[in-house]
Amino acid sequence: MTGTSWTAATPWRGIMVATTLPFRGDLTVDYDAYAEHVRRLIDNGCDGVVPNGSLGEYQTLTDEERARVVRTAVEAA
Repeated sequence: MTGTSWTAATPWRGIMVATTLPFRGDLTVDYDAYAEHVRRLIDNGCDGVVPNGSLGEYQTLTDEERARVVRTAVEAA
């Protein structure tokens, strides 16, 4: 990769954060808290987030929960 400009071959740039996923006491995903977390990261200088990253939560989620996590992140960002 040369320079810092974005291309289709090199879409990753800047600060990309693998996000943690908050759960409620009953172990359901707290999507509202997650959206707030994503907004806070973006508002404070992150260029993007990586939902369902490698922090371990992914393996415990259903396909529907995984998809909702991504939708929540996109909408919040």
